[in-house]
Amino acid sequence: MTTSRTLGGRPAAKAGQSSAGQSSAGQALAGQAASGQANSGQANSGQANSGQANSGQDATIGQGATAGRGPTAARAGGDFIFVRDFVLGVNVGVYAEEKGVTQEISFSVEAYLAPGVKSLTDDIAEVPSYADIIDGIEAIAREGHIELVETFAERIAAHCLKDRRIAEVRVRLEKLERGPRRGVEIVRGR
Repeated sequence: MTTSRTLGGRPAAKAGQSSAGQSSAGQALAGQAASGQANSGQANSGQANSGQANSGQDATIGQGATAGRGPTAARAGGDFIFVRDFVLGVNVGVYAEEKGVTQEISFSVEAYLAPGVKSLTDDIAEVPSYADIIDGIEAIAREGHIELVETFAERIAAHCLKDRRIAEVRVRLEKLERGPRRGVEIVRGR
């Protein structure tokens, strides 16, 4: 299944300040349902140099289907790992005023695990890591200016799907500056 939609603005506080080469974790929603309605906590904002995992970013393994969106085989009661509201200053935009400057973008990723993927022996090697998702976002950002947030989302999805233990991925990017929150959300699977 492949879907894409543009997001309207929704109220949310600015998550943190970023500059080139640094990332700042935004609000983290621990244990939040995939529908985005339950806020059970926040992680502290943390900073990391490019190429390092963001120490203040909340990411975890969740379970269940995404409310309000038709479940696919991967999402129907399946487990997923996620990164929500990871804020990073990146070079993205098609308009002249967006070139040569960084913009704060909020990244949210849900990576649905293939059937049977789970931790049986409490070993990180058994399951995909949300640190790999964060590292992938940072690596894509370091590649240079990207015209469209849609292209950025596609690259993140492709990065996640390189791991065969991930069956489907939902990627959301939201521009936090220069007007209302707006962006794109895509779903890609095998």
